[in-house]
Amino acid sequence: MVYNQFPDPDLNSGYFYNDLWSRNILLKAKSKSITYIDKKGPLSVKTTLKGTETYVLDNIPIRVYPESILIINENHSYTSIIDSKDEVDSASLYFRKDLEKEVFAGLTQKDDLLLSNPYYSHNNVEFFEFKQQKSKRLVYLLNQLLGMLPKSENLLLKNEINIYIIEELLCLNYQLYVQANKLNHQKTSTRLEIFKRINQTKEYIQSSYAKDLNLTILASIACMSEYHFLRSFKSVVGKTPHQYLIQLRINSASELLKKKTYALSEICDLVGFKDIKYLQKLIRTKMISD
Repeated sequence: MVYNQFPDPDLNSGYFYNDLWSRNILLKAKSKSITYIDKKGPLSVKTTLKGTETYVLDNIPIRVYPESILIINENHSYTSIIDSKDEVDSASLYFRKDLEKEVFAGLTQKDDLLLSNPYYSHNNVEFFEFKQQKSKRLVYLLNQLLGMLPKSENLLLKNEINIYIIEELLCLNYQLYVQANKLNHQKTSTRLEIFKRINQTKEYIQSSYAKDLNLTILASIACMSEYHFLRSFKSVVGKTPHQYLIQLRINSASELLKKKTYALSEICDLVGFKDIKYLQKLIRTKMISD
């Protein structure tokens, strides 16, 4: 099922919401300004084809753009915001209830179990909820699905592609799981929780890099002591929070310079630097290293 218009943000009923749990739904719509507050639904994957859309999960803003995806687990409350001078082309894929559990069972269980119990599914499949880059296979599958929008007769193929997309999302999630388990902690649950909290804090830094951030603020977002957060951040990200923040600011400043729209003094303020000479030095260093 495809919807080309955003449903009314103030309603929780209607055709879109009636279909939400029982069918696979692709919501592809455009807007300059629209906000949904505290919404819940089935497992979904978010992206854009043009522009940036912001999602807020557990008070952490996450900016999604064409090269990225955000997976939101079933019944996890979120807010979504489009606020742009230019039209944003948003795309959200909602999967029918329990489809991801059935696919996961098919990937992990033996055929004799699935034959004797064709409706067998795992009780819980939980995805990491932070921004990820699209894999090549996911780009291919999403483009294939989007390219079929006018052709309603391809229902069977659409169903197949939805299953392949979930299969790829599970593979991407497993890669993150392997990465998390490389952390130096005895308990798997501890490794996964630290990995989750650090990546959530990364999202906050990405959306707030122009602000005055300090270790106290970031550690409180991760619900960790400052020392524990600093050590864990470097272990997960490979950089200290300060190094990561400065890198984001330099990259943003470099992109703004390419547009030739702002003076260097304006860029300095926009990306969060206080000293224009310091910014010039960092940009020169980046140009040499590149």
